[in-house]
Amino acid sequence: MDGLALYLLKCAVCNAVFLGIYACFLKNQTFFRFNRHFLITGILLSVLLPLYTYTHVVTLEVRESGTTNALETTGFDAGSLWIYFVFAGYGLGVLFFVGRYLFGLIKIRALIHRTGYRAVEDYRLVNTENFKSSFSVFNYIFMDRSADLSSIEKELILSHELAHVRQHHWADLLLAQLFCTLQWFNPFAWLYLKEIRENHEFLADQAVLAQGTSAAVYRAVLVNHCIGTRVFSFSSSFFKYGMPRIKMLSRASSGGINKMAVVLILPAMGLFYWSFAETSVIVKTVPAKQVVSAMRSVPAKVAVSEEQELARVSLPAQPVKRVVKRIANPAVIVAKPNPVEADTLKASTESAVVSSSANIASTAPLYLLDGVEVPPNFNNIDQNTIAEIHVLKEESAVKEFGERGRNGVVMIYTKKNRAL
Repeated sequence: MDGLALYLLKCAVCNAVFLGIYACFLKNQTFFRFNRHFLITGILLSVLLPLYTYTHVVTLEVRESGTTNALETTGFDAGSLWIYFVFAGYGLGVLFFVGRYLFGLIKIRALIHRTGYRAVEDYRLVNTENFKSSFSVFNYIFMDRSADLSSIEKELILSHELAHVRQHHWADLLLAQLFCTLQWFNPFAWLYLKEIRENHEFLADQAVLAQGTSAAVYRAVLVNHCIGTRVFSFSSSFFKYGMPRIKMLSRASSGGINKMAVVLILPAMGLFYWSFAETSVIVKTVPAKQVVSAMRSVPAKVAVSEEQELARVSLPAQPVKRVVKRIANPAVIVAKPNPVEADTLKASTESAVVSSSANIASTAPLYLLDGVEVPPNFNNIDQNTIAEIHVLKEESAVKEFGERGRNGVVMIYTKKNRAL
C-alpha cells in the first residue's frame, strides 16, 4: 500500500509540473495543435514517469561474524490500521466517479434510442429538446431544436461540433477523465481537464474560421449566447468558455520560438527524480581479520641467522633500511621510523636489515651516543650523521658495562665524532 500511495503522489507531482509549464508559457499562445499534443503527452508521462525510481547504490563492507541474527517476523500493526481506511476511502472515490460516467453513458444511449438520429457522412445528428445547449459525444452531435437560432448560427454551431468529432476530441477527454478518476483527490488533475476542454474549443474555432467564416460574425454568435450546462463528461459544447474564446479569436498568431518552453520539462523531471531518489544499500561480508595495534614509537625488529643470512623481515608501508655491523649473535635494535637512505658502515661485512614494523623488546637495551648514555626513546639525532652502530649482547655487554648492559648495548657513533 505504501508503494501505491507513493506512486499516486508522484503522478500528482508530475501532473502539477506539466500544468504549471502550460499555464505559464503555453496557454495564451495560438499554436493550439501543439498545445493539444503537450497536454496529452503530459497525462501519459504523469502515469509512466513515476514507474521509474532513480536508485543510488551504496556498498558497505561488514566483517564476518560468528553469530547469527534471527529474522524478526512482523505481525499486524494495529497502529497502521488507519492506512486501510484511507485506501478504502480512495477506492470508494474511484468507484463513485466510474459509476457517474457509466450512468452518463447509459443516459446518452437511452436518449439516442428514444429520439433517434440522422446519419450524415462521418457523424450522426441528434435533434432533441432535452438539452439547452448543443454538444458532441463521440461521433454524435446533439442539436437543441428548441433554441431560437438563425440559419447562420445553426450552421456555425454544426461546423464547430463537427470539428470536435473529426479531430477525435472525445479520445482526449476519455483519457483525461480516466486520469481524473484515479487522481480524483488531486485538484491539479481537474484543472488539467479544464485546460484540455478549453484547448479543444480553440481548435474547433480555428477549424471553423479556416473554412472561410468571418471572425466578426463568429464572435457575434458567441457573444449572443451564454455558456451552456455540461451534461456529460465526454462531450464538447459550443457555448463553453465563451469569453476566453472571444479573446483568443482576436489574438495575433504566436511565434514558434515560444514552443521552446517545453524544454523546461527536462530540468523539472531531473528535479523530480532527484526528489524521489532512493538509496540502495548493498552489504558485502568480508572475512574477519586479526587487528594488530601499532605502537607509537614505530618499533623495529631484525633477525639474522648464524650463517649471516636474513632470517625474518617485516615490511611496513615505508620500510626503513640500514646496513649495520654484527658483533656476535642476532641483535635487536630500535631505528627511527622516518625514511633514510642506506649507509655502508665500517667494520665487517656481516649485516642485517632494519625494518620499522616489528615489535620492540619489553626491556630496552643501553643506548650510548658518542659514549654518552641517552634514553631509549631519543629521536633528535639526524640519521644521516650516523657513522657506526655497534651492538653488544649478553656476556660481552655485561662484561664491559655491568648490570646496565644486561639487555644489550647499542653504541652509536656520529660522523662528526669519528672525524675527530
